[in-house]
Amino acid sequence: MKTIRDRLCAGLAPLLLAWGATAHGAEIILERTAVDRLVQQALFTDKGRYFLQRGACYAYLEDPVVSLAGGRLVLNANLTSFLGVIVGTQCVGVPLKSRVTVSGRPAQQGGVVRLVDLSIDNITDPSTRAFVQSVVLQRFPQAVEIDVATALRSMLKQPNIPYTSDLERLDITAVSAESDRLGVTFDFKLVAK
Repeated sequence: MKTIRDRLCAGLAPLLLAWGATAHGAEIILERTAVDRLVQQALFTDKGRYFLQRGACYAYLEDPVVSLAGGRLVLNANLTSFLGVIVGTQCVGVPLKSRVTVSGRPAQQGGVVRLVDLSIDNITDPSTRAFVQSVVLQRFPQAVEIDVATALRSMLKQPNIPYTSDLERLDITAVSAESDRLGVTFDFKLVAK
């Protein structure tokens, strides 16, 4: 028969593993592949395309490649567009194709990690720069949004944990984007009942 101490240790084991061995706080590490899936699920939801404009005049990004380096999340994608003015039901304009590189620095905002300090790092067709700047940079912060508190609460609602818990405090202390890894270091206070 298991004692209360045995049950408590068994129940806390997953939490202690998630917390890590350091006394400096817990850390969540997302490899580039996980961040790539976040970007795909947040933006590239229409057959692998991210539509910036729909209709007779259209523009979309496709074939995204995500990397994490120099403290930034970098997105490379192909821009395909037919931009101009609508006359009747047709677009009178020009087709444009361009390789676009945009980036943002992951930063803590409350208990959430979002992209800030956005920039267009490269664009092969300068005539599309204004369009990309007005549309892509407004939506790009949504590509990576990690709600650490919600993720932690979700981990603690596993059916094999024999107690309820309340996350009383969460402080993100560092966010990094290096070597194709996104790291979020945080301290938290958890009360188990």
